[in-house]
Amino acid sequence: MCARIMLGLGLDSLTWSATPCANFGGYVIQASQGGGPFINIDTTNALFYINSNPNESEIIYRIGMICNGTLGNLSIAVTNSRPQTPNLRNVSIVNGSPVVEWDPSSSPEVIGYQLYKENPYGSGSFFPYPSPNFIVNGLSFIDSNSGSLLSRYAIIAVSKCNKSLLGIGSSLDGTTGPHTSMIISQTLDTCLQELQITWNAYENWLNGVGSYDVFVQIDNAGYQFAASLDSTTTSYTINNVVDGQTYSIYVRAKENGVVNEAVSNVVTTVIAVNNPVSFNYINSVSVVGNDHIDIEVDWDYVSDLSNVELLRGGDTSVFSVLTTVSSPTSFIYTHNDLGVDVLNQNYYYQFRTVDKCGFETRSNRFGTILLRGSNSPLYINTLDWNVPLIEYGQVIDYWVMKDGQRIDILPKESLEYEDELDVQTAASEVCYQMRANIRIDQPDGHISFAQVASNEVCLSQRVRIQVANAFRPDGVNPSFRPLLSNPGGIQEYEFTIVNRYGAQIFSTNDVNAGWDGIATGNVAKQGVYVYLIRATGADGIEVVKKGSFLLLR
Repeated sequence: MCARIMLGLGLDSLTWSATPCANFGGYVIQASQGGGPFINIDTTNALFYINSNPNESEIIYRIGMICNGTLGNLSIAVTNSRPQTPNLRNVSIVNGSPVVEWDPSSSPEVIGYQLYKENPYGSGSFFPYPSPNFIVNGLSFIDSNSGSLLSRYAIIAVSKCNKSLLGIGSSLDGTTGPHTSMIISQTLDTCLQELQITWNAYENWLNGVGSYDVFVQIDNAGYQFAASLDSTTTSYTINNVVDGQTYSIYVRAKENGVVNEAVSNVVTTVIAVNNPVSFNYINSVSVVGNDHIDIEVDWDYVSDLSNVELLRGGDTSVFSVLTTVSSPTSFIYTHNDLGVDVLNQNYYYQFRTVDKCGFETRSNRFGTILLRGSNSPLYINTLDWNVPLIEYGQVIDYWVMKDGQRIDILPKESLEYEDELDVQTAASEVCYQMRANIRIDQPDGHISFAQVASNEVCLSQRVRIQVANAFRPDGVNPSFRPLLSNPGGIQEYEFTIVNRYGAQIFSTNDVNAGWDGIATGNVAKQGVYVYLIRATGADGIEVVKKGSFLLLR
């Protein structure tokens, strides 16, 4: 026989099966309540009976059969109470499927268990799973056909006559409630190079969650314990993840005070993070040909770039965009800054990169050398220059270049130089350039060496003319001509001699020609003569000298 409380109706339903005996006189229903003796409560010929039980209390029933006027053939005694619903023990994700485990029911009449699954998830509606009549004889179930790893389960204990109440955590079913699988989700911050995992808190353990343990495996090298977190923490961040590596992570929840745990799913991520610029240096800034400046940059062009710019400024602090770099293909970037006024001002440069996360990197600042020069009547060319701005760098020494040849090496403290000229070559134009040998020690330890050049300064002395005041044709110097500084550098020349009557007796444009004392085919008489000399040097300035001399015989 079976007896069941009809919850909410105040009735008990009894059913049984039997074969009536000879001289059958009916079925006698007996009941025992509160541990008392069985008493007869009714007689029926049917195979079922409804008994009033307004308090829905526990009653033990049995059925007897009247044969030949005698009560006998008593059935076994059964209770009207449902079997006790057990608590779920845990829900874990094993090999990609939810696995549900539970404790055995305390009711001895239980012959199996029926699993219920919430559908849809979060609705509060539970349905027999995987089918209405599916009974599990053991204490676990593998949900290998689950469409989602995130699932909530409840359980019912089944006896031959009854099913327990669904274990949803009510005062009637006596359980802590359904359990949900623990599922990890992940977020990769490509800019901060952080992998964050979050998971739903494990629910409805009798003693609550004691801790969450996080395990991490990198590139299939084996799982390593990463952290133990308190019961209120359901997220964990892995910092400084490495681009290209594979991270696999799972979380293990541990019940407080007992040996019981639940395992989450495993999430696997191939890291693809922002690749920031790792280095960015200006190696050299040199003036070339007095019409442009060459800039050379050493930088990490294979990073994840959003914007790359070469900046230029007229001072050391205010910069503007000179050019934008697109589609870089080399670790060395060079640029020719054309149209600059290198003879009158300094220029300063900086290289700026912005990666896809908005992180900005600026190189060291680097400025030009501005060389200035002047000449003096003492046949001395004077040079001066500024110390170049080389952030993180210093000058080792200076090379003084004259017409492309090095004429001197100066210590790094030098900012002036004097070049004494040969009187015979002083009028020709000479061009100077200052070259600085430098060393740069970048903050990241990178060291580089370079030679950077200033603008060129070209100087020439004015033509200087020296003339004797007397001349003897048959003496040491057979001809009368001026002494010129660097006659080869004179662009225009005219030398004229007239007698005391103003008649021209000699004229030449040849700087090497002189008057031999012959006038109109005849020997000139002793006396005073007048000369006029016009000479234009390499600087374009005309020098005029006029005077007289005595011709001696």
